Amino acid sequence: MGISGKVEGRKLINLFNMLVENKMIISMAVVRAEFERLTCVTDVTWANGTGYFTIDLPRGFRSVTRFIKPLKLSFNFNGPDNLEYMFGTVGGQYNGNRFILKIPEHVDRLQRRRDFRIPARMNTKMIFESENLKAMMEIINISLSGAYGVMEAHNLEDVKGAVLKTGQNIHNAGLIFPADDEMKKRAVVIRKADVRRVERDMERHCYKYAIKFLDIDKNHYDRLTTIIYHLQRQQLKCE
Repeated sequence: MGISGKVEGRKLINLFNMLVENKMIISMAVVRAEFERLTCVTDVTWANGTGYFTIDLPRGFRSVTRFIKPLKLSFNFNGPDNLEYMFGTVGGQYNGNRFILKIPEHVDRLQRRRDFRIPARMNTKMIFESENLKAMMEIINISLSGAYGVMEAHNLEDVKGAVLKTGQNIHNAGLIFPADDEMKKRAVVIRKADVRRVERDMERHCYKYAIKFLDIDKNHYDRLTTIIYHLQRQQLKCE
């Protein structure tokens, strides 16, 4: 599969033309408002070297956005390569039952590989039990297939060295993701996992662990997918 990156230049123009030609359905959300609807790009035009695209107006759009200044919209869709594409806009102009927006400088293409790891936000935790161990890890990075983190607290006394060993099973672990400006605090339950790697950090005098997810309920897997895509979008915005 392709890697994450930015679509710009001629490829950006081709992408918007493809949306029109294929009549692709895209998701549109009003930033900082609980309004998300499906729409489509109906036209692409150019004026004085600037590109514009037109969308069909979803029902209720005018009333929701009436007092939002500046108006910021977020769009995403699945491309022919089965990757997710995302872009944002500011402002816009009404044209009857349609809305005209400026084509952004680039569109972000998001990674979908299960093993693609994204840095976790500070205070992302994994709480779990294994045998007689009760522990909490600070997560460093996360993917759909596993997590990597450092042990933060546990209940074992007088333990020298790593508290987990390679191959050890973990059941009913809870991943806790902190809230941010666009996402509330979320939790994901991992029904079964195991320890794939144990590393000693000589500088920090601690141990780090690579955890492989083996069993996740579909609803929680979908939730984890949404969270990881959200983290990736946030990372791309900062690049």
